[in-house]
Amino acid sequence: MTGKTCKGFTHHHLLVKNKKRLSGIASGFRKNRSGAGFTLVEMLIVVLLFSVVMGTTTSVFTSALKLQKYNLSQQQLLNQTSYVIEYMGRAIRMAKTGGCVVNNYESTSSSLKFGTYNDHCWRFYLEEGRLKIDKDAETYFLTSDDFTVNDFEVTVSGDVSGSQPKVTIYFDIEGEVPGKENPRIKIQTTISQRNLNL
Repeated sequence: MTGKTCKGFTHHHLLVKNKKRLSGIASGFRKNRSGAGFTLVEMLIVVLLFSVVMGTTTSVFTSALKLQKYNLSQQQLLNQTSYVIEYMGRAIRMAKTGGCVVNNYESTSSSLKFGTYNDHCWRFYLEEGRLKIDKDAETYFLTSDDFTVNDFEVTVSGDVSGSQPKVTIYFDIEGEVPGKENPRIKIQTTISQRNLNL
């Protein structure tokens, strides 16, 4: 026998055996490598599914943000309306005859003027979409510029010069939410004078 032997195998046998093993590994690698890639159709499906999932997620997130903005604006509108009604109601209840007005109240369709218990002259009125108060010729805003007052009406009922006339105030106010219907409140209340003209 030619060549060295190693436990019953010749060197030639070992080389042939190692060559076959390496050849088998290489062919298996080639088989696995050719089957491991993605086809163009598979890539397009993956991209399409990813786009649908991302689009849906973005849409839900955007809708949630818009809803949160609307709810926040609605809450601020309720707070603003509550404040205005409370402020005006307290002032109107404390009105008294005389002073800057002849009777208890002087009113037009969109303004109300009256004298207060401490002999000041106040007037509520609507101007450029905001409710204002004129206190002894000093003007203040009652509503924020984030809201628009579409309508403000005042009606005095009963005997204006009598013991206890009633004042009905109505206003229509709305907020602004981009891309959504604006939150809006229409409110009416009737207030009577607390101190009787006796």
